[in-house]
Amino acid sequence: MDNTIVVGVDGSPTSVKALRWAIRIAGAAGMRIVAVNAWGLPVTAAIPGAIDPAAFPPAEVYEDSARRVLEDAVASLGDVDVEITQQVVPGNAAHVLLDQSADAAMLVVGSRGHGGVAGLLLGSVSHAVVGKSKVPVTVVPHDEG
Repeated sequence: MDNTIVVGVDGSPTSVKALRWAIRIAGAAGMRIVAVNAWGLPVTAAIPGAIDPAAFPPAEVYEDSARRVLEDAVASLGDVDVEITQQVVPGNAAHVLLDQSADAAMLVVGSRGHGGVAGLLLGSVSHAVVGKSKVPVTVVPHDEG
């Protein structure tokens, strides 16, 4: 296990809050951060015959968008005294975070991101990683209102 905290960052306010929380822990413990944003094609683009695949932009557009979201989230923090590495990885968010954190000291996610049903108290990604992670997971709560 290394001195890395992996943080899922999808650009949502809760994911940025999770990143801020991880930075405080990393700074106090002399750790580094790996901020990860997973991206994928819209589900309908993967269903044969559902919609003409030409109706969707190329995969690079989704990857570039994910990269900008991650860069903007990290930039919104201003100067921090913790090393932050940014990774944009294709795939299901829960699977990507589990893979990226396999050798980490900790995985940090927000309780709700940009997906799922807004009324859920624990998002699908946070729920999935809590149940399957091999490292400790911190779920940073969503601010109500």
